[in-house]
Amino acid sequence: MIKIALFSPQNFFYTRLFFSIKTALEDHGFEVIGGTEWLSGEALLEFCRRYQPDIILEMNRTRNEIPELPKHILHIAWIVDNRGKKISSFSGSELIYLFWSNWLKDCKSSSSCLVDWLPPGFDPELYFPETRKFLSDISFVGHISFPWTSEEKKRILFESPESIITFEDALQHLQHKLQQTDLTGYNEDDYVGMALSFLPAQARAQIFLDPCVQYDLGCRAILRMAFRQKVLDLAVASDSSIRFFGPGGWNLWPKYQPFYQSVLTEPADVRAIYQSSRINLHEGVGVHFRTLDCMASGGLLFFMASPDDALAGGIQSYFTSGKHYVEFDENNFLEKVDFYLAHPEERKQICEQACEEVMRKHTWKHRIQKIVNDINSL
Repeated sequence: MIKIALFSPQNFFYTRLFFSIKTALEDHGFEVIGGTEWLSGEALLEFCRRYQPDIILEMNRTRNEIPELPKHILHIAWIVDNRGKKISSFSGSELIYLFWSNWLKDCKSSSSCLVDWLPPGFDPELYFPETRKFLSDISFVGHISFPWTSEEKKRILFESPESIITFEDALQHLQHKLQQTDLTGYNEDDYVGMALSFLPAQARAQIFLDPCVQYDLGCRAILRMAFRQKVLDLAVASDSSIRFFGPGGWNLWPKYQPFYQSVLTEPADVRAIYQSSRINLHEGVGVHFRTLDCMASGGLLFFMASPDDALAGGIQSYFTSGKHYVEFDENNFLEKVDFYLAHPEERKQICEQACEEVMRKHTWKHRIQKIVNDINSL
């Protein structure tokens, strides 16, 4: 029996994910060890000496970050969160999987590495359909960033005798360029480049962004604010009953605070929200945890259209609008909300079709099968 050591970051989200993936690996015949924290240095070496794993599978860390790992142990990385690092910095593992297909173009690897898109799966023991009383028309479950502080805006990115460039300067340029740019295929590194594009090439070459600033420009400002708030603002502007759930700075946004309920840490609570909401909102990465968990729970997914939807790795890679989910944009959101609130049978049909599809093709056991196939191809 092949022994695989599974490691994940240490928080409640990754802890739940760890056990779901562990079960799927065991279903495929692996002996699974490991834990919900990374090991480095002597602790990693001692673990390998004591337990002698054949394979190490880690979330959000590649082999180049742990040079002490013995060469004979196969290292597999699944990057879900780039932690404010450039995508090109992930390398060295024999297999590198990326949560977002838009990262593929920037993930450099040696010829001995396989780099591919691997979307999440879902755990059918945690997410499954149940009939519940509806408690709201619209819900959103997810993180919302804190508003920018004055200290964050004043961070100096570049300084010369002639000028000082602050984070706020880059942020304002980014927000301006965002309205003028075709964003097809963009990822966080592209947004950072856009934010700094007003600077001369010589100045850009001298800028070193720490991971926090890299994250703030590439992810927080765009994915967590501009795109997510567009969806939330559409919901708030409707006449529907609304509930928002999740971690972050919800209570610091006056326009969202009246609708905010709580943080959800248990999958059963998340499942209950999907099932007690007539419409569940989603934006961003098409094949996301939220996408699959909502569909598996029998909830109706409303997905904001993006330029990437029809690309490889977009939501249309697996699902069909009108059959498995409802696509909307800022121009037709209210019309589609009104239609589906008034037509429960249409809602029910889409929910049933989506649930059947994910149960058939998108559990963690299905995702692990790809990893098994790739291991066998090495």
